[in-house]
Amino acid sequence: MPLAVIHSRDDDGRAVVGVPISNRPGTYARLYAADYEAILNDHGTTPWFVNDNGSGRLYVRLYVRLGGTDRPNNVMVSRLVLGDFDAPVIRYRDGDRLNLRSRNLDAVRPAPQRRVSERPNRAFRGLASLPA
Repeated sequence: MPLAVIHSRDDDGRAVVGVPISNRPGTYARLYAADYEAILNDHGTTPWFVNDNGSGRLYVRLYVRLGGTDRPNNVMVSRLVLGDFDAPVIRYRDGDRLNLRSRNLDAVRPAPQRRVSERPNRAFRGLASLPA
C-alpha cells in the first residue's frame, strides 16, 4: 500500500505536497502540487526513494520509462520538475535536496569554452610600447 501524500500550503500560499520517501520512513520530499500532479500524470504512482551519489549527497529518484523504452530508468525527480535532462548539474538553492519546489532548483550549464584563437594573448602584453 502506498504511503499517504501530505498536502499543505507554502509561505506564499501555493499548494505543496510532501511525498513519502519509500526507503527513509518519516522522510518527505516537498514540491508544488502542480508539479507533483504532472509527474503522476506522466509516470504514474511509482515509489520515490533516495540514493547516495557516493559522496554523501542524497538525491530523490524514481523509476520511469523514458523515450518509449521498456526498461525503467532511475531518474532524479528534480530533473522531472525542471523538465531538463541535458544540464550537467541541478543546483538546490537552499542546499536541501528534499526541497524539490521549482523555485529552489536551477539547471546549471558551464560557460561555453572559447577556442584558443579567441583568447587574448597575454604573453605579449606591453610589447607594442617598446622601442624598435
